[in-house]
Amino acid sequence: MQKGPGIVVLVTRNHIGSTIFLNQLVNSGINLQAIVESQAILAKDNNVANYIKRLSSMGARLTLQWMLVSLYTIALITISTLLSYLGIKQKILTVGQISKRYKIPIIRTKDINNEETVASITTYQPDIIVCAYFNQILKKEICGIPKLNCVNIHLALSQKYRGLNSYFWVLANNESESGVTLHEVDEGIDTGKVIAQKRVKISDNDTAIGFFIKLSQVGGELFINSLSDIVKGNFKENDTSGSQYYSTLTKEGYGELVKTGRKFFIPGDINDLF
Repeated sequence: MQKGPGIVVLVTRNHIGSTIFLNQLVNSGINLQAIVESQAILAKDNNVANYIKRLSSMGARLTLQWMLVSLYTIALITISTLLSYLGIKQKILTVGQISKRYKIPIIRTKDINNEETVASITTYQPDIIVCAYFNQILKKEICGIPKLNCVNIHLALSQKYRGLNSYFWVLANNESESGVTLHEVDEGIDTGKVIAQKRVKISDNDTAIGFFIKLSQVGGELFINSLSDIVKGNFKENDTSGSQYYSTLTKEGYGELVKTGRKFFIPGDINDLF
């Protein structure tokens, strides 16, 4: 029987970071009550015009690589699912496999803040809600559901980098280290009180996607090891006054990444997971 605080996890569909996190949770025996899976393509303003605008800002070369990563990930997830039906043991389970094996319900939604989704999550009366690379902004109704707290895993040191795709921007800016921040969700973006942080050195061989996967693995470990601090409310102020907010990937950022001699993605980044 699972013990400890009841947890509802918010994840993004076909997102490798979310998949890594869920595997870490079930392998640790954490009391996972439900999975909320975002079906939205974009974090906000989810429409075709804004999607095209996003791709345009990325430029042709980066868009192609980003699409290759997405298609490659979906292909590996599909293959993993098929192999599991043949009884072949997999290193990492998909969200659907986790749900089936551990009998964990999935709530699928395009809008985390609509009344139906809020009501569905509320029925579980979770102690903690954790955003595991979730691509939607939470409103007060969601943050007010858990008995203890609503927390987020941010793949950067929030005192320096806030917002989206920090794993990419730290490499494009040729930083020597980054990290992971586990923090309380507040009305700002990555500004909530810090529960725990871990610094991660950047290797000369790190690709953008490879570094993202490395940080995702650290993020799961950080959350699991910090559960007692969440329960006890051991938080500290998050000084983001000197931080920079980053958003979507851009062709200019990709140009800076290339200047450092790094690649955005190689198949080996993801192959080792499956």
